[in-house]
Amino acid sequence: MKIEKLKSKKIKQRYNLGIAILLISMLSIPNALAFAVSTAYWEGSPLKIMAGETKDIQVVLQNMAGGENITVKAKISEGEDIAKISDASDIYEIPLGTKKEVNIQIKVPENYKIGGKDSIKLSFTTITTGTGGGFGFGSSIDKTIPILIVNKKGEAKEPTNLWLVVLIIGILIVVIGIIIIFIRRNKINKTAIKIKK
Repeated sequence: MKIEKLKSKKIKQRYNLGIAILLISMLSIPNALAFAVSTAYWEGSPLKIMAGETKDIQVVLQNMAGGENITVKAKISEGEDIAKISDASDIYEIPLGTKKEVNIQIKVPENYKIGGKDSIKLSFTTITTGTGGGFGFGSSIDKTIPILIVNKKGEAKEPTNLWLVVLIIGILIVVIGIIIIFIRRNKINKTAIKIKK
């Protein structure tokens, strides 16, 4: 009897835990649906920037669904050495049905190599206000912006050095010259053999 009661108690605890997890998930869905982040850059379309260049880009926060205004905290979680949030505050109030731009400044050092790749990771977390006036953090979205180092023409390849081109042309001229001399000598030798006969 005791074993059966213990089993029944464990089953009830698991059932209650399952219900609690389901309720928490359902309560968090509206926030997740209400809050979205969009950017013009992704893995197939990286931000193209030259070494030593500074660029300002925007990431858009959206509150197009749900039923209330939201507050979002922005943070650069990876790539702080080349990127910073250039707005006066990193906390954004987004009324229902609106969008808000987050301005990011990216500055690439001079020593970055053309064709090199980097990225920055941005984290956006909703801030919830408690009944006692305190606040907590809700749902979070991460966005990665890939970066590709390019030359002035926007190409991700090293410019060809002039001396290298001259060297290659010089080698080709020498090789062609040797081939022409070899062919002429062969013709002269064949002619000489025919004359002797």
